[in-house]
Amino acid sequence: MSEHEHASLSESLAAVAAADPAMRDAFARAFDEVAPALYAWVRSRIPSQLSAMLDPGDVVQETWCRAFARWADYDASRGGLRSWLLGIARNILREVYTQYHRRPWTASDGPRSRVRGIEGIPDEATAVSMRVARDEAIERFMAVVDRLPAEDRELVVLRGLEELSHDEIATHLGVDPATVRKRWTRLRARLADGPVPDWLRE
Repeated sequence: MSEHEHASLSESLAAVAAADPAMRDAFARAFDEVAPALYAWVRSRIPSQLSAMLDPGDVVQETWCRAFARWADYDASRGGLRSWLLGIARNILREVYTQYHRRPWTASDGPRSRVRGIEGIPDEATAVSMRVARDEAIERFMAVVDRLPAEDRELVVLRGLEELSHDEIATHLGVDPATVRKRWTRLRARLADGPVPDWLRE
């Protein structure tokens, strides 16, 4: 962890510790509702070469801390809470990737990732990350997603988790919006045969 990153996290933790309990509780409840989708998104976005060394729950914990420190900046009129939290998690993963590419590590090196071994994480953040990590429904759903073709897995992430519109996904994939709509309708029908969570965008 660089000095800048350490200072940023330290400031986030200090903000949590100094916060009004009512505000802290309100944030925790809001975060808790989004946590399953956030965890699923993080799990789907960790590349295979880092999966043995980067715990999605740790990313969820640090997202909690950073989001709380910036809670006053959140503007619902500019986007939903899920999108805002995914943006924070995306930045955390980007930092991890940058660190890994500068000096790759292996599982035998131990927990060297950006978000492993953080001290002082609030109990609320730890509790929610442990809950989603142990949620069997999430794991059953992700097991189904893992078996999908790559293009369908990407569609689950873009539409189901990131909640992008058909037009936005079409631009991202370079296809027609009608094609995206048809593919998503067919994929939703396939997923309906299994454990589709209520937090997956329709």
